Amino acid sequence: MTATGTPTSIAIYASIPAAQSQPAATYTDAVVATVTF
Repeated sequence: MTATGTPTSIAIYASIPAAQSQPAATYTDAVVATVTF
């Protein structure tokens, strides 16, 4: 990734712990990360 000043999308993968009562499906959400240096 380079600093171009344009928004960049990065895929983030996670897992749900076993024994959750959610049905199998495709779920989406948004994650906002702020990086300060």
